[in-house]
Amino acid sequence: MGSGDGGAAGGLPMAPPAEAWQLAAAAAAPQLEELKRSLGQPPPLHVLRSSQADALRLDAELGGILQEQLARLFEHFSPGTAAHLEPELRAVLSLLVFGLSVWCGRATPGSELLNLRYRDEWAVAARPELVGPSGVGGPGLSLPQRVALGLGTAVLPYAWSRLCRAAHEGDWAEAEAPGGSRGGWWWWRWRAAAAVGMRWCEAAVTLAAAVNSWAFLARGDYRSLLERLVGARLVWRQAAMSRVISFEYLNRQLVWQELSEALLLMMPLMDMNRWIRRAAIRALPRPAAVATAAAAGGGVQPCPLCGAEEPLTAVVALPCRHVFCYYCLAANTQADPGFRCPADGVRVAAMRRRRGGGRGSGRRGGGQQQGPGVAGAGAGGGEEAGAGV
Repeated sequence: MGSGDGGAAGGLPMAPPAEAWQLAAAAAAPQLEELKRSLGQPPPLHVLRSSQADALRLDAELGGILQEQLARLFEHFSPGTAAHLEPELRAVLSLLVFGLSVWCGRATPGSELLNLRYRDEWAVAARPELVGPSGVGGPGLSLPQRVALGLGTAVLPYAWSRLCRAAHEGDWAEAEAPGGSRGGWWWWRWRAAAAVGMRWCEAAVTLAAAVNSWAFLARGDYRSLLERLVGARLVWRQAAMSRVISFEYLNRQLVWQELSEALLLMMPLMDMNRWIRRAAIRALPRPAAVATAAAAGGGVQPCPLCGAEEPLTAVVALPCRHVFCYYCLAANTQADPGFRCPADGVRVAAMRRRRGGGRGSGRRGGGQQQGPGVAGAGAGGGEEAGAGV
């Protein structure tokens, strides 16, 4: 029995010692380091500029919606209260959104919707291995960075807005130097220097923002000057997450955009008023008074343009033979060479004076009084003469 038990025990494999895995890891460590070095640097990070700009646009729209809802609370206050407190309302909303998003270690609502987050780019520059194999790793913003970003997002814009309003209401740049005490003179000089300094600061910030915009378009790293100064860069939150694109909506948007651009290009080249007038003439029924007078073939016809019962300096439109005021017909034919009669839609090719009708067309010495711009008849004959339009 003893020999049998010894043979069985000798056939089983021996258990490895407890420190065997540590020895194996230490032996494989040089190979792992060499493999990491052979892989080289992680791929360059490319964050879509359109995604970063869209995130900024979404944040701005969200702020506008919240500010509009908050301003409705002041509808029952005295007029102008909401406008007077607009800087404070905007600052409070900015602080609330910032405190519930970036201060808590998350991204802004617009960035969250587009799979973006803030990364401490200064820490990544000091230790490049933090980015990981995907290139989107790295720590979030540190406490000083979040404080600086909050000050630049909400506090500084509010302080600048209030300072600009005080300078505008106090006429810092336009006020004249006082001729009294020396203290008043120093106060005026300080305000004038402050106004000049504010203009220079605003111009410098505008120029720096323009340079940062060019750098953002070229490199796609920092979308605003504040983010560049703080070192807060937007990167992908999940590198393998695909963008959700509705191709149906995208195609519809592209079609409408192209149609709108084509219409904007063609509208100045088309006389829409003429087309609308022609369509209305064809679609609408003829005026009853004009139709009755035209069917009767005589009598005084009202002017189809101004509706006067007795046309002033009456002329006849050819070939439709409707009676118009001379000034109505002449003005329309000069403005539109293809003018059509509003009674029947026939193009007016010429006009002639109407014999013995209308105010201002009385007889004088056997001949007819000549209307302005209309060819008259020969002396004594009293015949109608046509004038081309």
